[in-house]
Amino acid sequence: MNWKKTLLGTILVIILVLPWLIGVAINNIPNFGSAGSQSDWISFWGSYIGSMIGVVGTYLVMKAQILYDEKTREQSELESMLPYFNAEQTQNGYKVVFTSVRDNNVLRFVRAILFDSTNNSVISKDLGHEFSDNFFEIKSGSQAVDRLDIEATLMNGKKVFFSYGNDINGAHVYQEGSEYIQYGGSEKGIMSRAKDFDTAFSSAKK
Repeated sequence: MNWKKTLLGTILVIILVLPWLIGVAINNIPNFGSAGSQSDWISFWGSYIGSMIGVVGTYLVMKAQILYDEKTREQSELESMLPYFNAEQTQNGYKVVFTSVRDNNVLRFVRAILFDSTNNSVISKDLGHEFSDNFFEIKSGSQAVDRLDIEATLMNGKKVFFSYGNDINGAHVYQEGSEYIQYGGSEKGIMSRAKDFDTAFSSAKK
């Protein structure tokens, strides 16, 4: 049972029942006082209900603001962890460095795939953990590599992907549930490629 809903329901019941109990007490307890006229009670209930609507309205606005602030904070936190890769093709692979807004950021479980269309081969590399501003080289043993894909995991568990080559000059994507969200690069076709990332990396493991 959701304790927040239970608490809210209890408060609403108290708010609605309390004036009725007071009216019953006034009518049935000796020397308690006069129940007042019908117009008095109509005036009371109008004022009372108006106040409650104001309280509920204030609560809803405050809750919406808290949810918005929390979402903004989470988005800011995520953006501070997102990596930005810079890839430079070498004689037989790629030299890569990643930077981020957050100093000393680290990527976990970094994996790279090199696609060699000339020899129709895929080379998979496990790079472990990589820190920001550190260069790492990915060698293939072939000079025909024409595409590099990188998959990594942020410290909060979200996956990020980077793709370079085959007419895409570096594009960055992170995964949110089952969706892929691009946060760097503007090349057409990157989102369709992003949807193939998991398939490509799964195939490379075999």
